[in-house]
Amino acid sequence: MNIVLNHLTSYGDSTAMWLDTTGDFSVEEAVEILNTKQVSNPISSVIRILIVEQMSHGILERLQVSLVFDLNAAQAVIDALFQRKSVSGILYPQK
Repeated sequence: MNIVLNHLTSYGDSTAMWLDTTGDFSVEEAVEILNTKQVSNPISSVIRILIVEQMSHGILERLQVSLVFDLNAAQAVIDALFQRKSVSGILYPQK
């Protein structure tokens, strides 16, 4: 998750798809990860919270989450992604 969110943070015109095979994707966790990456300047905490919320919202709008519980469905999604011309690569998590 950190790698995907870091990529979305670094490249403002990128999008990503998260294939959730366990059903445990959490928007709150994603926002928390983004909170640790965003806005480290010493500004008031209220302004910092508002900036981080706006930035997180924009980043998470570019993240598509798909629940995939069987391998055939996962392979179909991956095949569909590779047929798009805009796909530059797929990251597979290491276990």
